[in-house]
Amino acid sequence: MKTIDKQQSPSILLVEDDEDDIFILKEGFDDIDFKNLLFYTDAATAFDYLNSIDDDSLPSLIVTDFNLPAVNGLEFVKFIKSTPRLSNIPVVILTTSMSVINRKLFYDEGVAQVIIKPSGFYEYKTIAGVLKNLVHPPSI
Repeated sequence: MKTIDKQQSPSILLVEDDEDDIFILKEGFDDIDFKNLLFYTDAATAFDYLNSIDDDSLPSLIVTDFNLPAVNGLEFVKFIKSTPRLSNIPVVILTTSMSVINRKLFYDEGVAQVIIKPSGFYEYKTIAGVLKNLVHPPSI
């Protein structure tokens, strides 16, 4: 499944298989008036999309859930970081829990940030703001 809110290149590509998390993430981004998103529900389809577009259309940030069907978030990160034209795109992992070992493993693979999934809407709005600022840092 893919959805896009605008007909332009996405600034943020999100890979999330949980429909509730997709809904609340969209709500969080809507609440901060950020619409330049593309959602995929599995890593393989998202990777195919990334390989099918030209360099000018690549997202500025990739956010992926860790627990995905078939290809998990770590495997997806390895695909991205081993593909020269994609390797410079920052990747953020969203996960429900994180051990110190997993966190180190993600950072060793080149993940820019690991974020624990929150339990409520307000926290998702905060995460949306953090992700937006990774793409479009606030002006000083």
